Amino acid sequence: MAVMAHRSLQMSFAEDIDQAVREQAGVLLEELLPNSASPLECTVSMLPGGAINRNLLVEHGSQRFVLRIAPPSALNEIVATDMVNSAAAARIAGKAELGPAVFGVSMPEGHSLIEFLEGGTLDHTRLREGNNLEAVGDLLARLHRLPVDSIRDRPVFVEVRRFVQTARERHSLPAVFERIEGPLAACEELFDRISGSVFSHRDVNPQNLVATPDGLRLLDYDYAGIDTPYLDIAMIAQYGELNEEETKRVLKAAVSDLSPVDVCRVELMRFIHAVREWSWCLTAPAELSGLTDTLVDVLPGGGQGQLDFYEGYRQINLEGALGRLSDSRFDDWLGLAGSNLGPSGHRSS
Repeated sequence: MAVMAHRSLQMSFAEDIDQAVREQAGVLLEELLPNSASPLECTVSMLPGGAINRNLLVEHGSQRFVLRIAPPSALNEIVATDMVNSAAAARIAGKAELGPAVFGVSMPEGHSLIEFLEGGTLDHTRLREGNNLEAVGDLLARLHRLPVDSIRDRPVFVEVRRFVQTARERHSLPAVFERIEGPLAACEELFDRISGSVFSHRDVNPQNLVATPDGLRLLDYDYAGIDTPYLDIAMIAQYGELNEEETKRVLKAAVSDLSPVDVCRVELMRFIHAVREWSWCLTAPAELSGLTDTLVDVLPGGGQGQLDFYEGYRQINLEGALGRLSDSRFDDWLGLAGSNLGPSGHRSS
């Protein structure tokens, strides 16, 4: 541990944290750590993962926090984040005990100090244990009922169009998009007609789900916004590599009056989500290089042979999108998903 003293705070940093990060973390902790009558001493170590933020574990006396160091605010448009929105969404979820409590936010970048949640994240094995799939569905149902007055309206299709346009402008849009473009437009037209809006996390993957002694909690609200309720369900199905029966277990817990129409909409949204993540990977990683601490071993099984997190993530999502598109039932999903039935959470009484 390397020791650094600031005005009223003495910090011991793990050796793998470079000097620039230590300086930045020192300033932020002076600002964000809760006041304490005890000597202000803390130890700081790096937490793995995080494709957008650099995450540090802060141990302060008997308390533990996570300091999330956000990328420069100038990158928000490129990586599709909005840290003012992220802070608002995280506070709403924290107060509802669906996410960690937020102790402080430093603007305009949106660095934050949040509660360290005791318990482990759900890897692909733990996700399937016991009633965890049902617990995820129940958590999403409660999340989708949260108020949306102070968070952004950010439909997934708007993001995909923006990522694709940026890739075109940079001459980095692969020819394979020609296979994707038509079905993507058909899905957008369908969801524009039928989709209601809810508080959506928009990054539901196993490493963001923590099994605490008080139940599941959801981390990382950087992409949260108002969106279709089907996106979050499709995300955990896609990230968790759930089969159809496992996906239905999540759906039954998330949707009280589940219909085959809902199942089709989730299948289509799995395609959309994969396209979104693939198109994000065409531009954002170049901007984030050196600003985050990603680990290849947090990728789903198909990407763990990659040397680079973002390259592995791009390839996984392209394969996922093309796999859904080549499913012989894709046109049937489009037909049934367009039913007049309102979306989950927005049924007519």
